[in-house]
Formats: sequence, structure tokens, C-alpha cells
Amino acid sequence: MAEETTTTTEGEGAQAAQPSVDELMAQVKALTDERDKAVAESRKWEGRSKSNSEKARKYDELAAQSMNDAERADAEKARADEAEAKLAQYEADAQFAKDAAEVSEKYGVPASLLTERDRSAMELQAQAIKAFATNQPTARVFSQDGTKPGTSPTDPKKQFADWFQSVAN
Repeated sequence: MAEETTTTTEGEGAQAAQPSVDELMAQVKALTDERDKAVAESRKWEGRSKSNSEKARKYDELAAQSMNDAERADAEKARADEAEAKLAQYEADAQFAKDAAEVSEKYGVPASLLTERDRSAMELQAQAIKAFATNQPTARVFSQDGTKPGTSPTDPKKQFADWFQSVAN
């Protein structure tokens, strides 16, 4: 019997903690009303934004038209200065590439190793690279597999005989 009382008490507590259907419906209605108000507010601001966008576009057009001659001249001068700076950079890059190719051919140094912008400094750099490279030791390269010097037998019978002799010893 004690167990039944405990079970009943727990069941009543669980029922008391759950809201009724009327309370749930009231909460749903309140949330729905709140959502509807937010949507209506959003639509109102969306409409204002659309009407203001046309006004903003017209304002920008009028501002561009009302710009006086001095302001237009300043804007065009700034644009021209920027274009001239880019052109000067392109010409400097082209001259560097030309100088690097000529110095590379003259001294036998790869053009990609030359970093100096001035022609005389580039030639000094190429001379230094050439001097460094000529004093470096070189490795002997073998024409066969690189494991031993000498000629390899071309005759299959000779190859088999050499192999058999090396295995037999």
C-alpha cells in the first residue's frame, strides 16, 4: 500500500507540473500575435526602404550633376595620376625584364636569379653568381644506372654469364 500512495503522489505531481490545454492554447495565441506584429513591422520597414531607395538613387544623380567644374577636374586629375603611375610601373617592369634577359645571356646566369633593378648592379650580381658557380665542385654523372662506372654489357648472354659468375663466387 505504501507503494501505491507513492505512485499516486508522483502521478499527481506530474499532472500538476504540466500546463492545461487552455494554458497552452493561450501561449500559442500570444506567440502567434507576437509573430504577426513582428512581420507587420518588418513589412512596414521594407516598404519604407523600397521607397527611399529611389530617392537615394535620384539624390546621387543630382549630386553628380551638381559637382562643380573644379571638383570634376580634381577627380579626373586624380584618375589620370593613378593611370600614369600604373604605366610607369609597367614600363619599369618591362625594362627590368629586358635588362635581366640581356645580362643573363651575357654572363650565362639564369635571369630568375637576378634581383637588382639597376643595370650596373645587376651586372655585378651576375658576375658574383657566375664566380660562385664556377668555384663549386661538380658531381660525376654516370651514363648507366649510377651505381658503378664502366660500360654495361649489351648482349643478354654476356649479362647472364656475368650474373651467374657473380652469384657463383
